[in-house]
Amino acid sequence: MKLKVILECISRKFPDNYIRDIAEAVGVYESVEDDAGRLVYYWVQTWYCTDAWVGDAWVGVRAYYLDDVLVAVSRQPGRKFPEEFKWVSQEAFLKVKAHIKSLVVKEDEDEAPLLDVEEDFPDGYRIEFRGQLLRQIHEHVLFENRVVKVVWPQPKPETNNMLEYHIDKNVVIIDMGVQKTVPLSEVLFSYGTP
Repeated sequence: MKLKVILECISRKFPDNYIRDIAEAVGVYESVEDDAGRLVYYWVQTWYCTDAWVGDAWVGVRAYYLDDVLVAVSRQPGRKFPEEFKWVSQEAFLKVKAHIKSLVVKEDEDEAPLLDVEEDFPDGYRIEFRGQLLRQIHEHVLFENRVVKVVWPQPKPETNNMLEYHIDKNVVIIDMGVQKTVPLSEVLFSYGTP
């Protein structure tokens, strides 16, 4: 049976417009936008690759169409094999390449994200777990609008379970001469100053 006869008989009920494979075949490796179904393929023959316990595992022969005109046929005998393309003509190859290049997502490489030094920040920042405290940095905290001293070393839990110590959500401070255990959610840490 001739390929042209087979191509006339294939089902066109389920077009697929995943074009990453054909994009790489024409030398386009950048991210591409969806082309609204202009470049699609249909399976001529397909099977599930049995060694594929990861990812997409359909392999076989695909017929690619650009604007409903056959442009290429590809064959991939197994998941680990590259998809090999044969083109209807050099002109078809160039049309597909131009079409895919028109879909490349343009990234303005000269546009850097800018810092706004006028951006408002809270009076301090929060730390969630005791194990995240740094002795050389977190010597004082803001508690009830007062600067108070953090007790170092922080007392160990009664069970001596270090995991409990690190995930504890409390901190021990000295407030007005009294040692207290308070929730970390009630204190603020100063920016960049010990």
